[in-house]
Amino acid sequence: MARARELLDVVGDDELRRMLEYWLSIHPGRCLPSRRDFDPAAVPHLLGRMALTDVEYDPIRFRVRVMGTGLTAAFGRDLTGRYLHEAIPEFEASYTCAHRVEVAMTGLPGHCAEIPAVPFRIDFAASERLYLPFSSDGAGVDMMLTMTTFLADRATLSPFAGRSGPPPAVS
Repeated sequence: MARARELLDVVGDDELRRMLEYWLSIHPGRCLPSRRDFDPAAVPHLLGRMALTDVEYDPIRFRVRVMGTGLTAAFGRDLTGRYLHEAIPEFEASYTCAHRVEVAMTGLPGHCAEIPAVPFRIDFAASERLYLPFSSDGAGVDMMLTMTTFLADRATLSPFAGRSGPPPAVS
């Protein structure tokens, strides 16, 4: 919970910050919120920029349950029902994958601003992304909501953007 509150000061995009505030409002104390706690009607204007993925383990992988229309347009195809590592050849070596794995393993929300390794159809310099974990049992992450904002200026990137390997640890 403390990390999520700290992220409020780090997230640059106002709508990403609103989504994080909403996630905090449905967070039931020490447990992770479940997908049932999330009400899409509470944030209808943000849905197009979201993707909801199932998290599977052993091996860890991510299947897109639903992909917002804005992301579908930016990506050039709808990945609903597909595993990210199968749909995107560069995925497993990407910073995006490393962030998803970190969120799945720690149960802590994640944030990054980067120049993505995966190709998009729209013209942009960078993206800012929020990763929010959900749990059906309150402990293990089995779903993840991701929200993306496309940035026009590289100056808004975080200091670790563009590095290869896993994201830096945030205590």
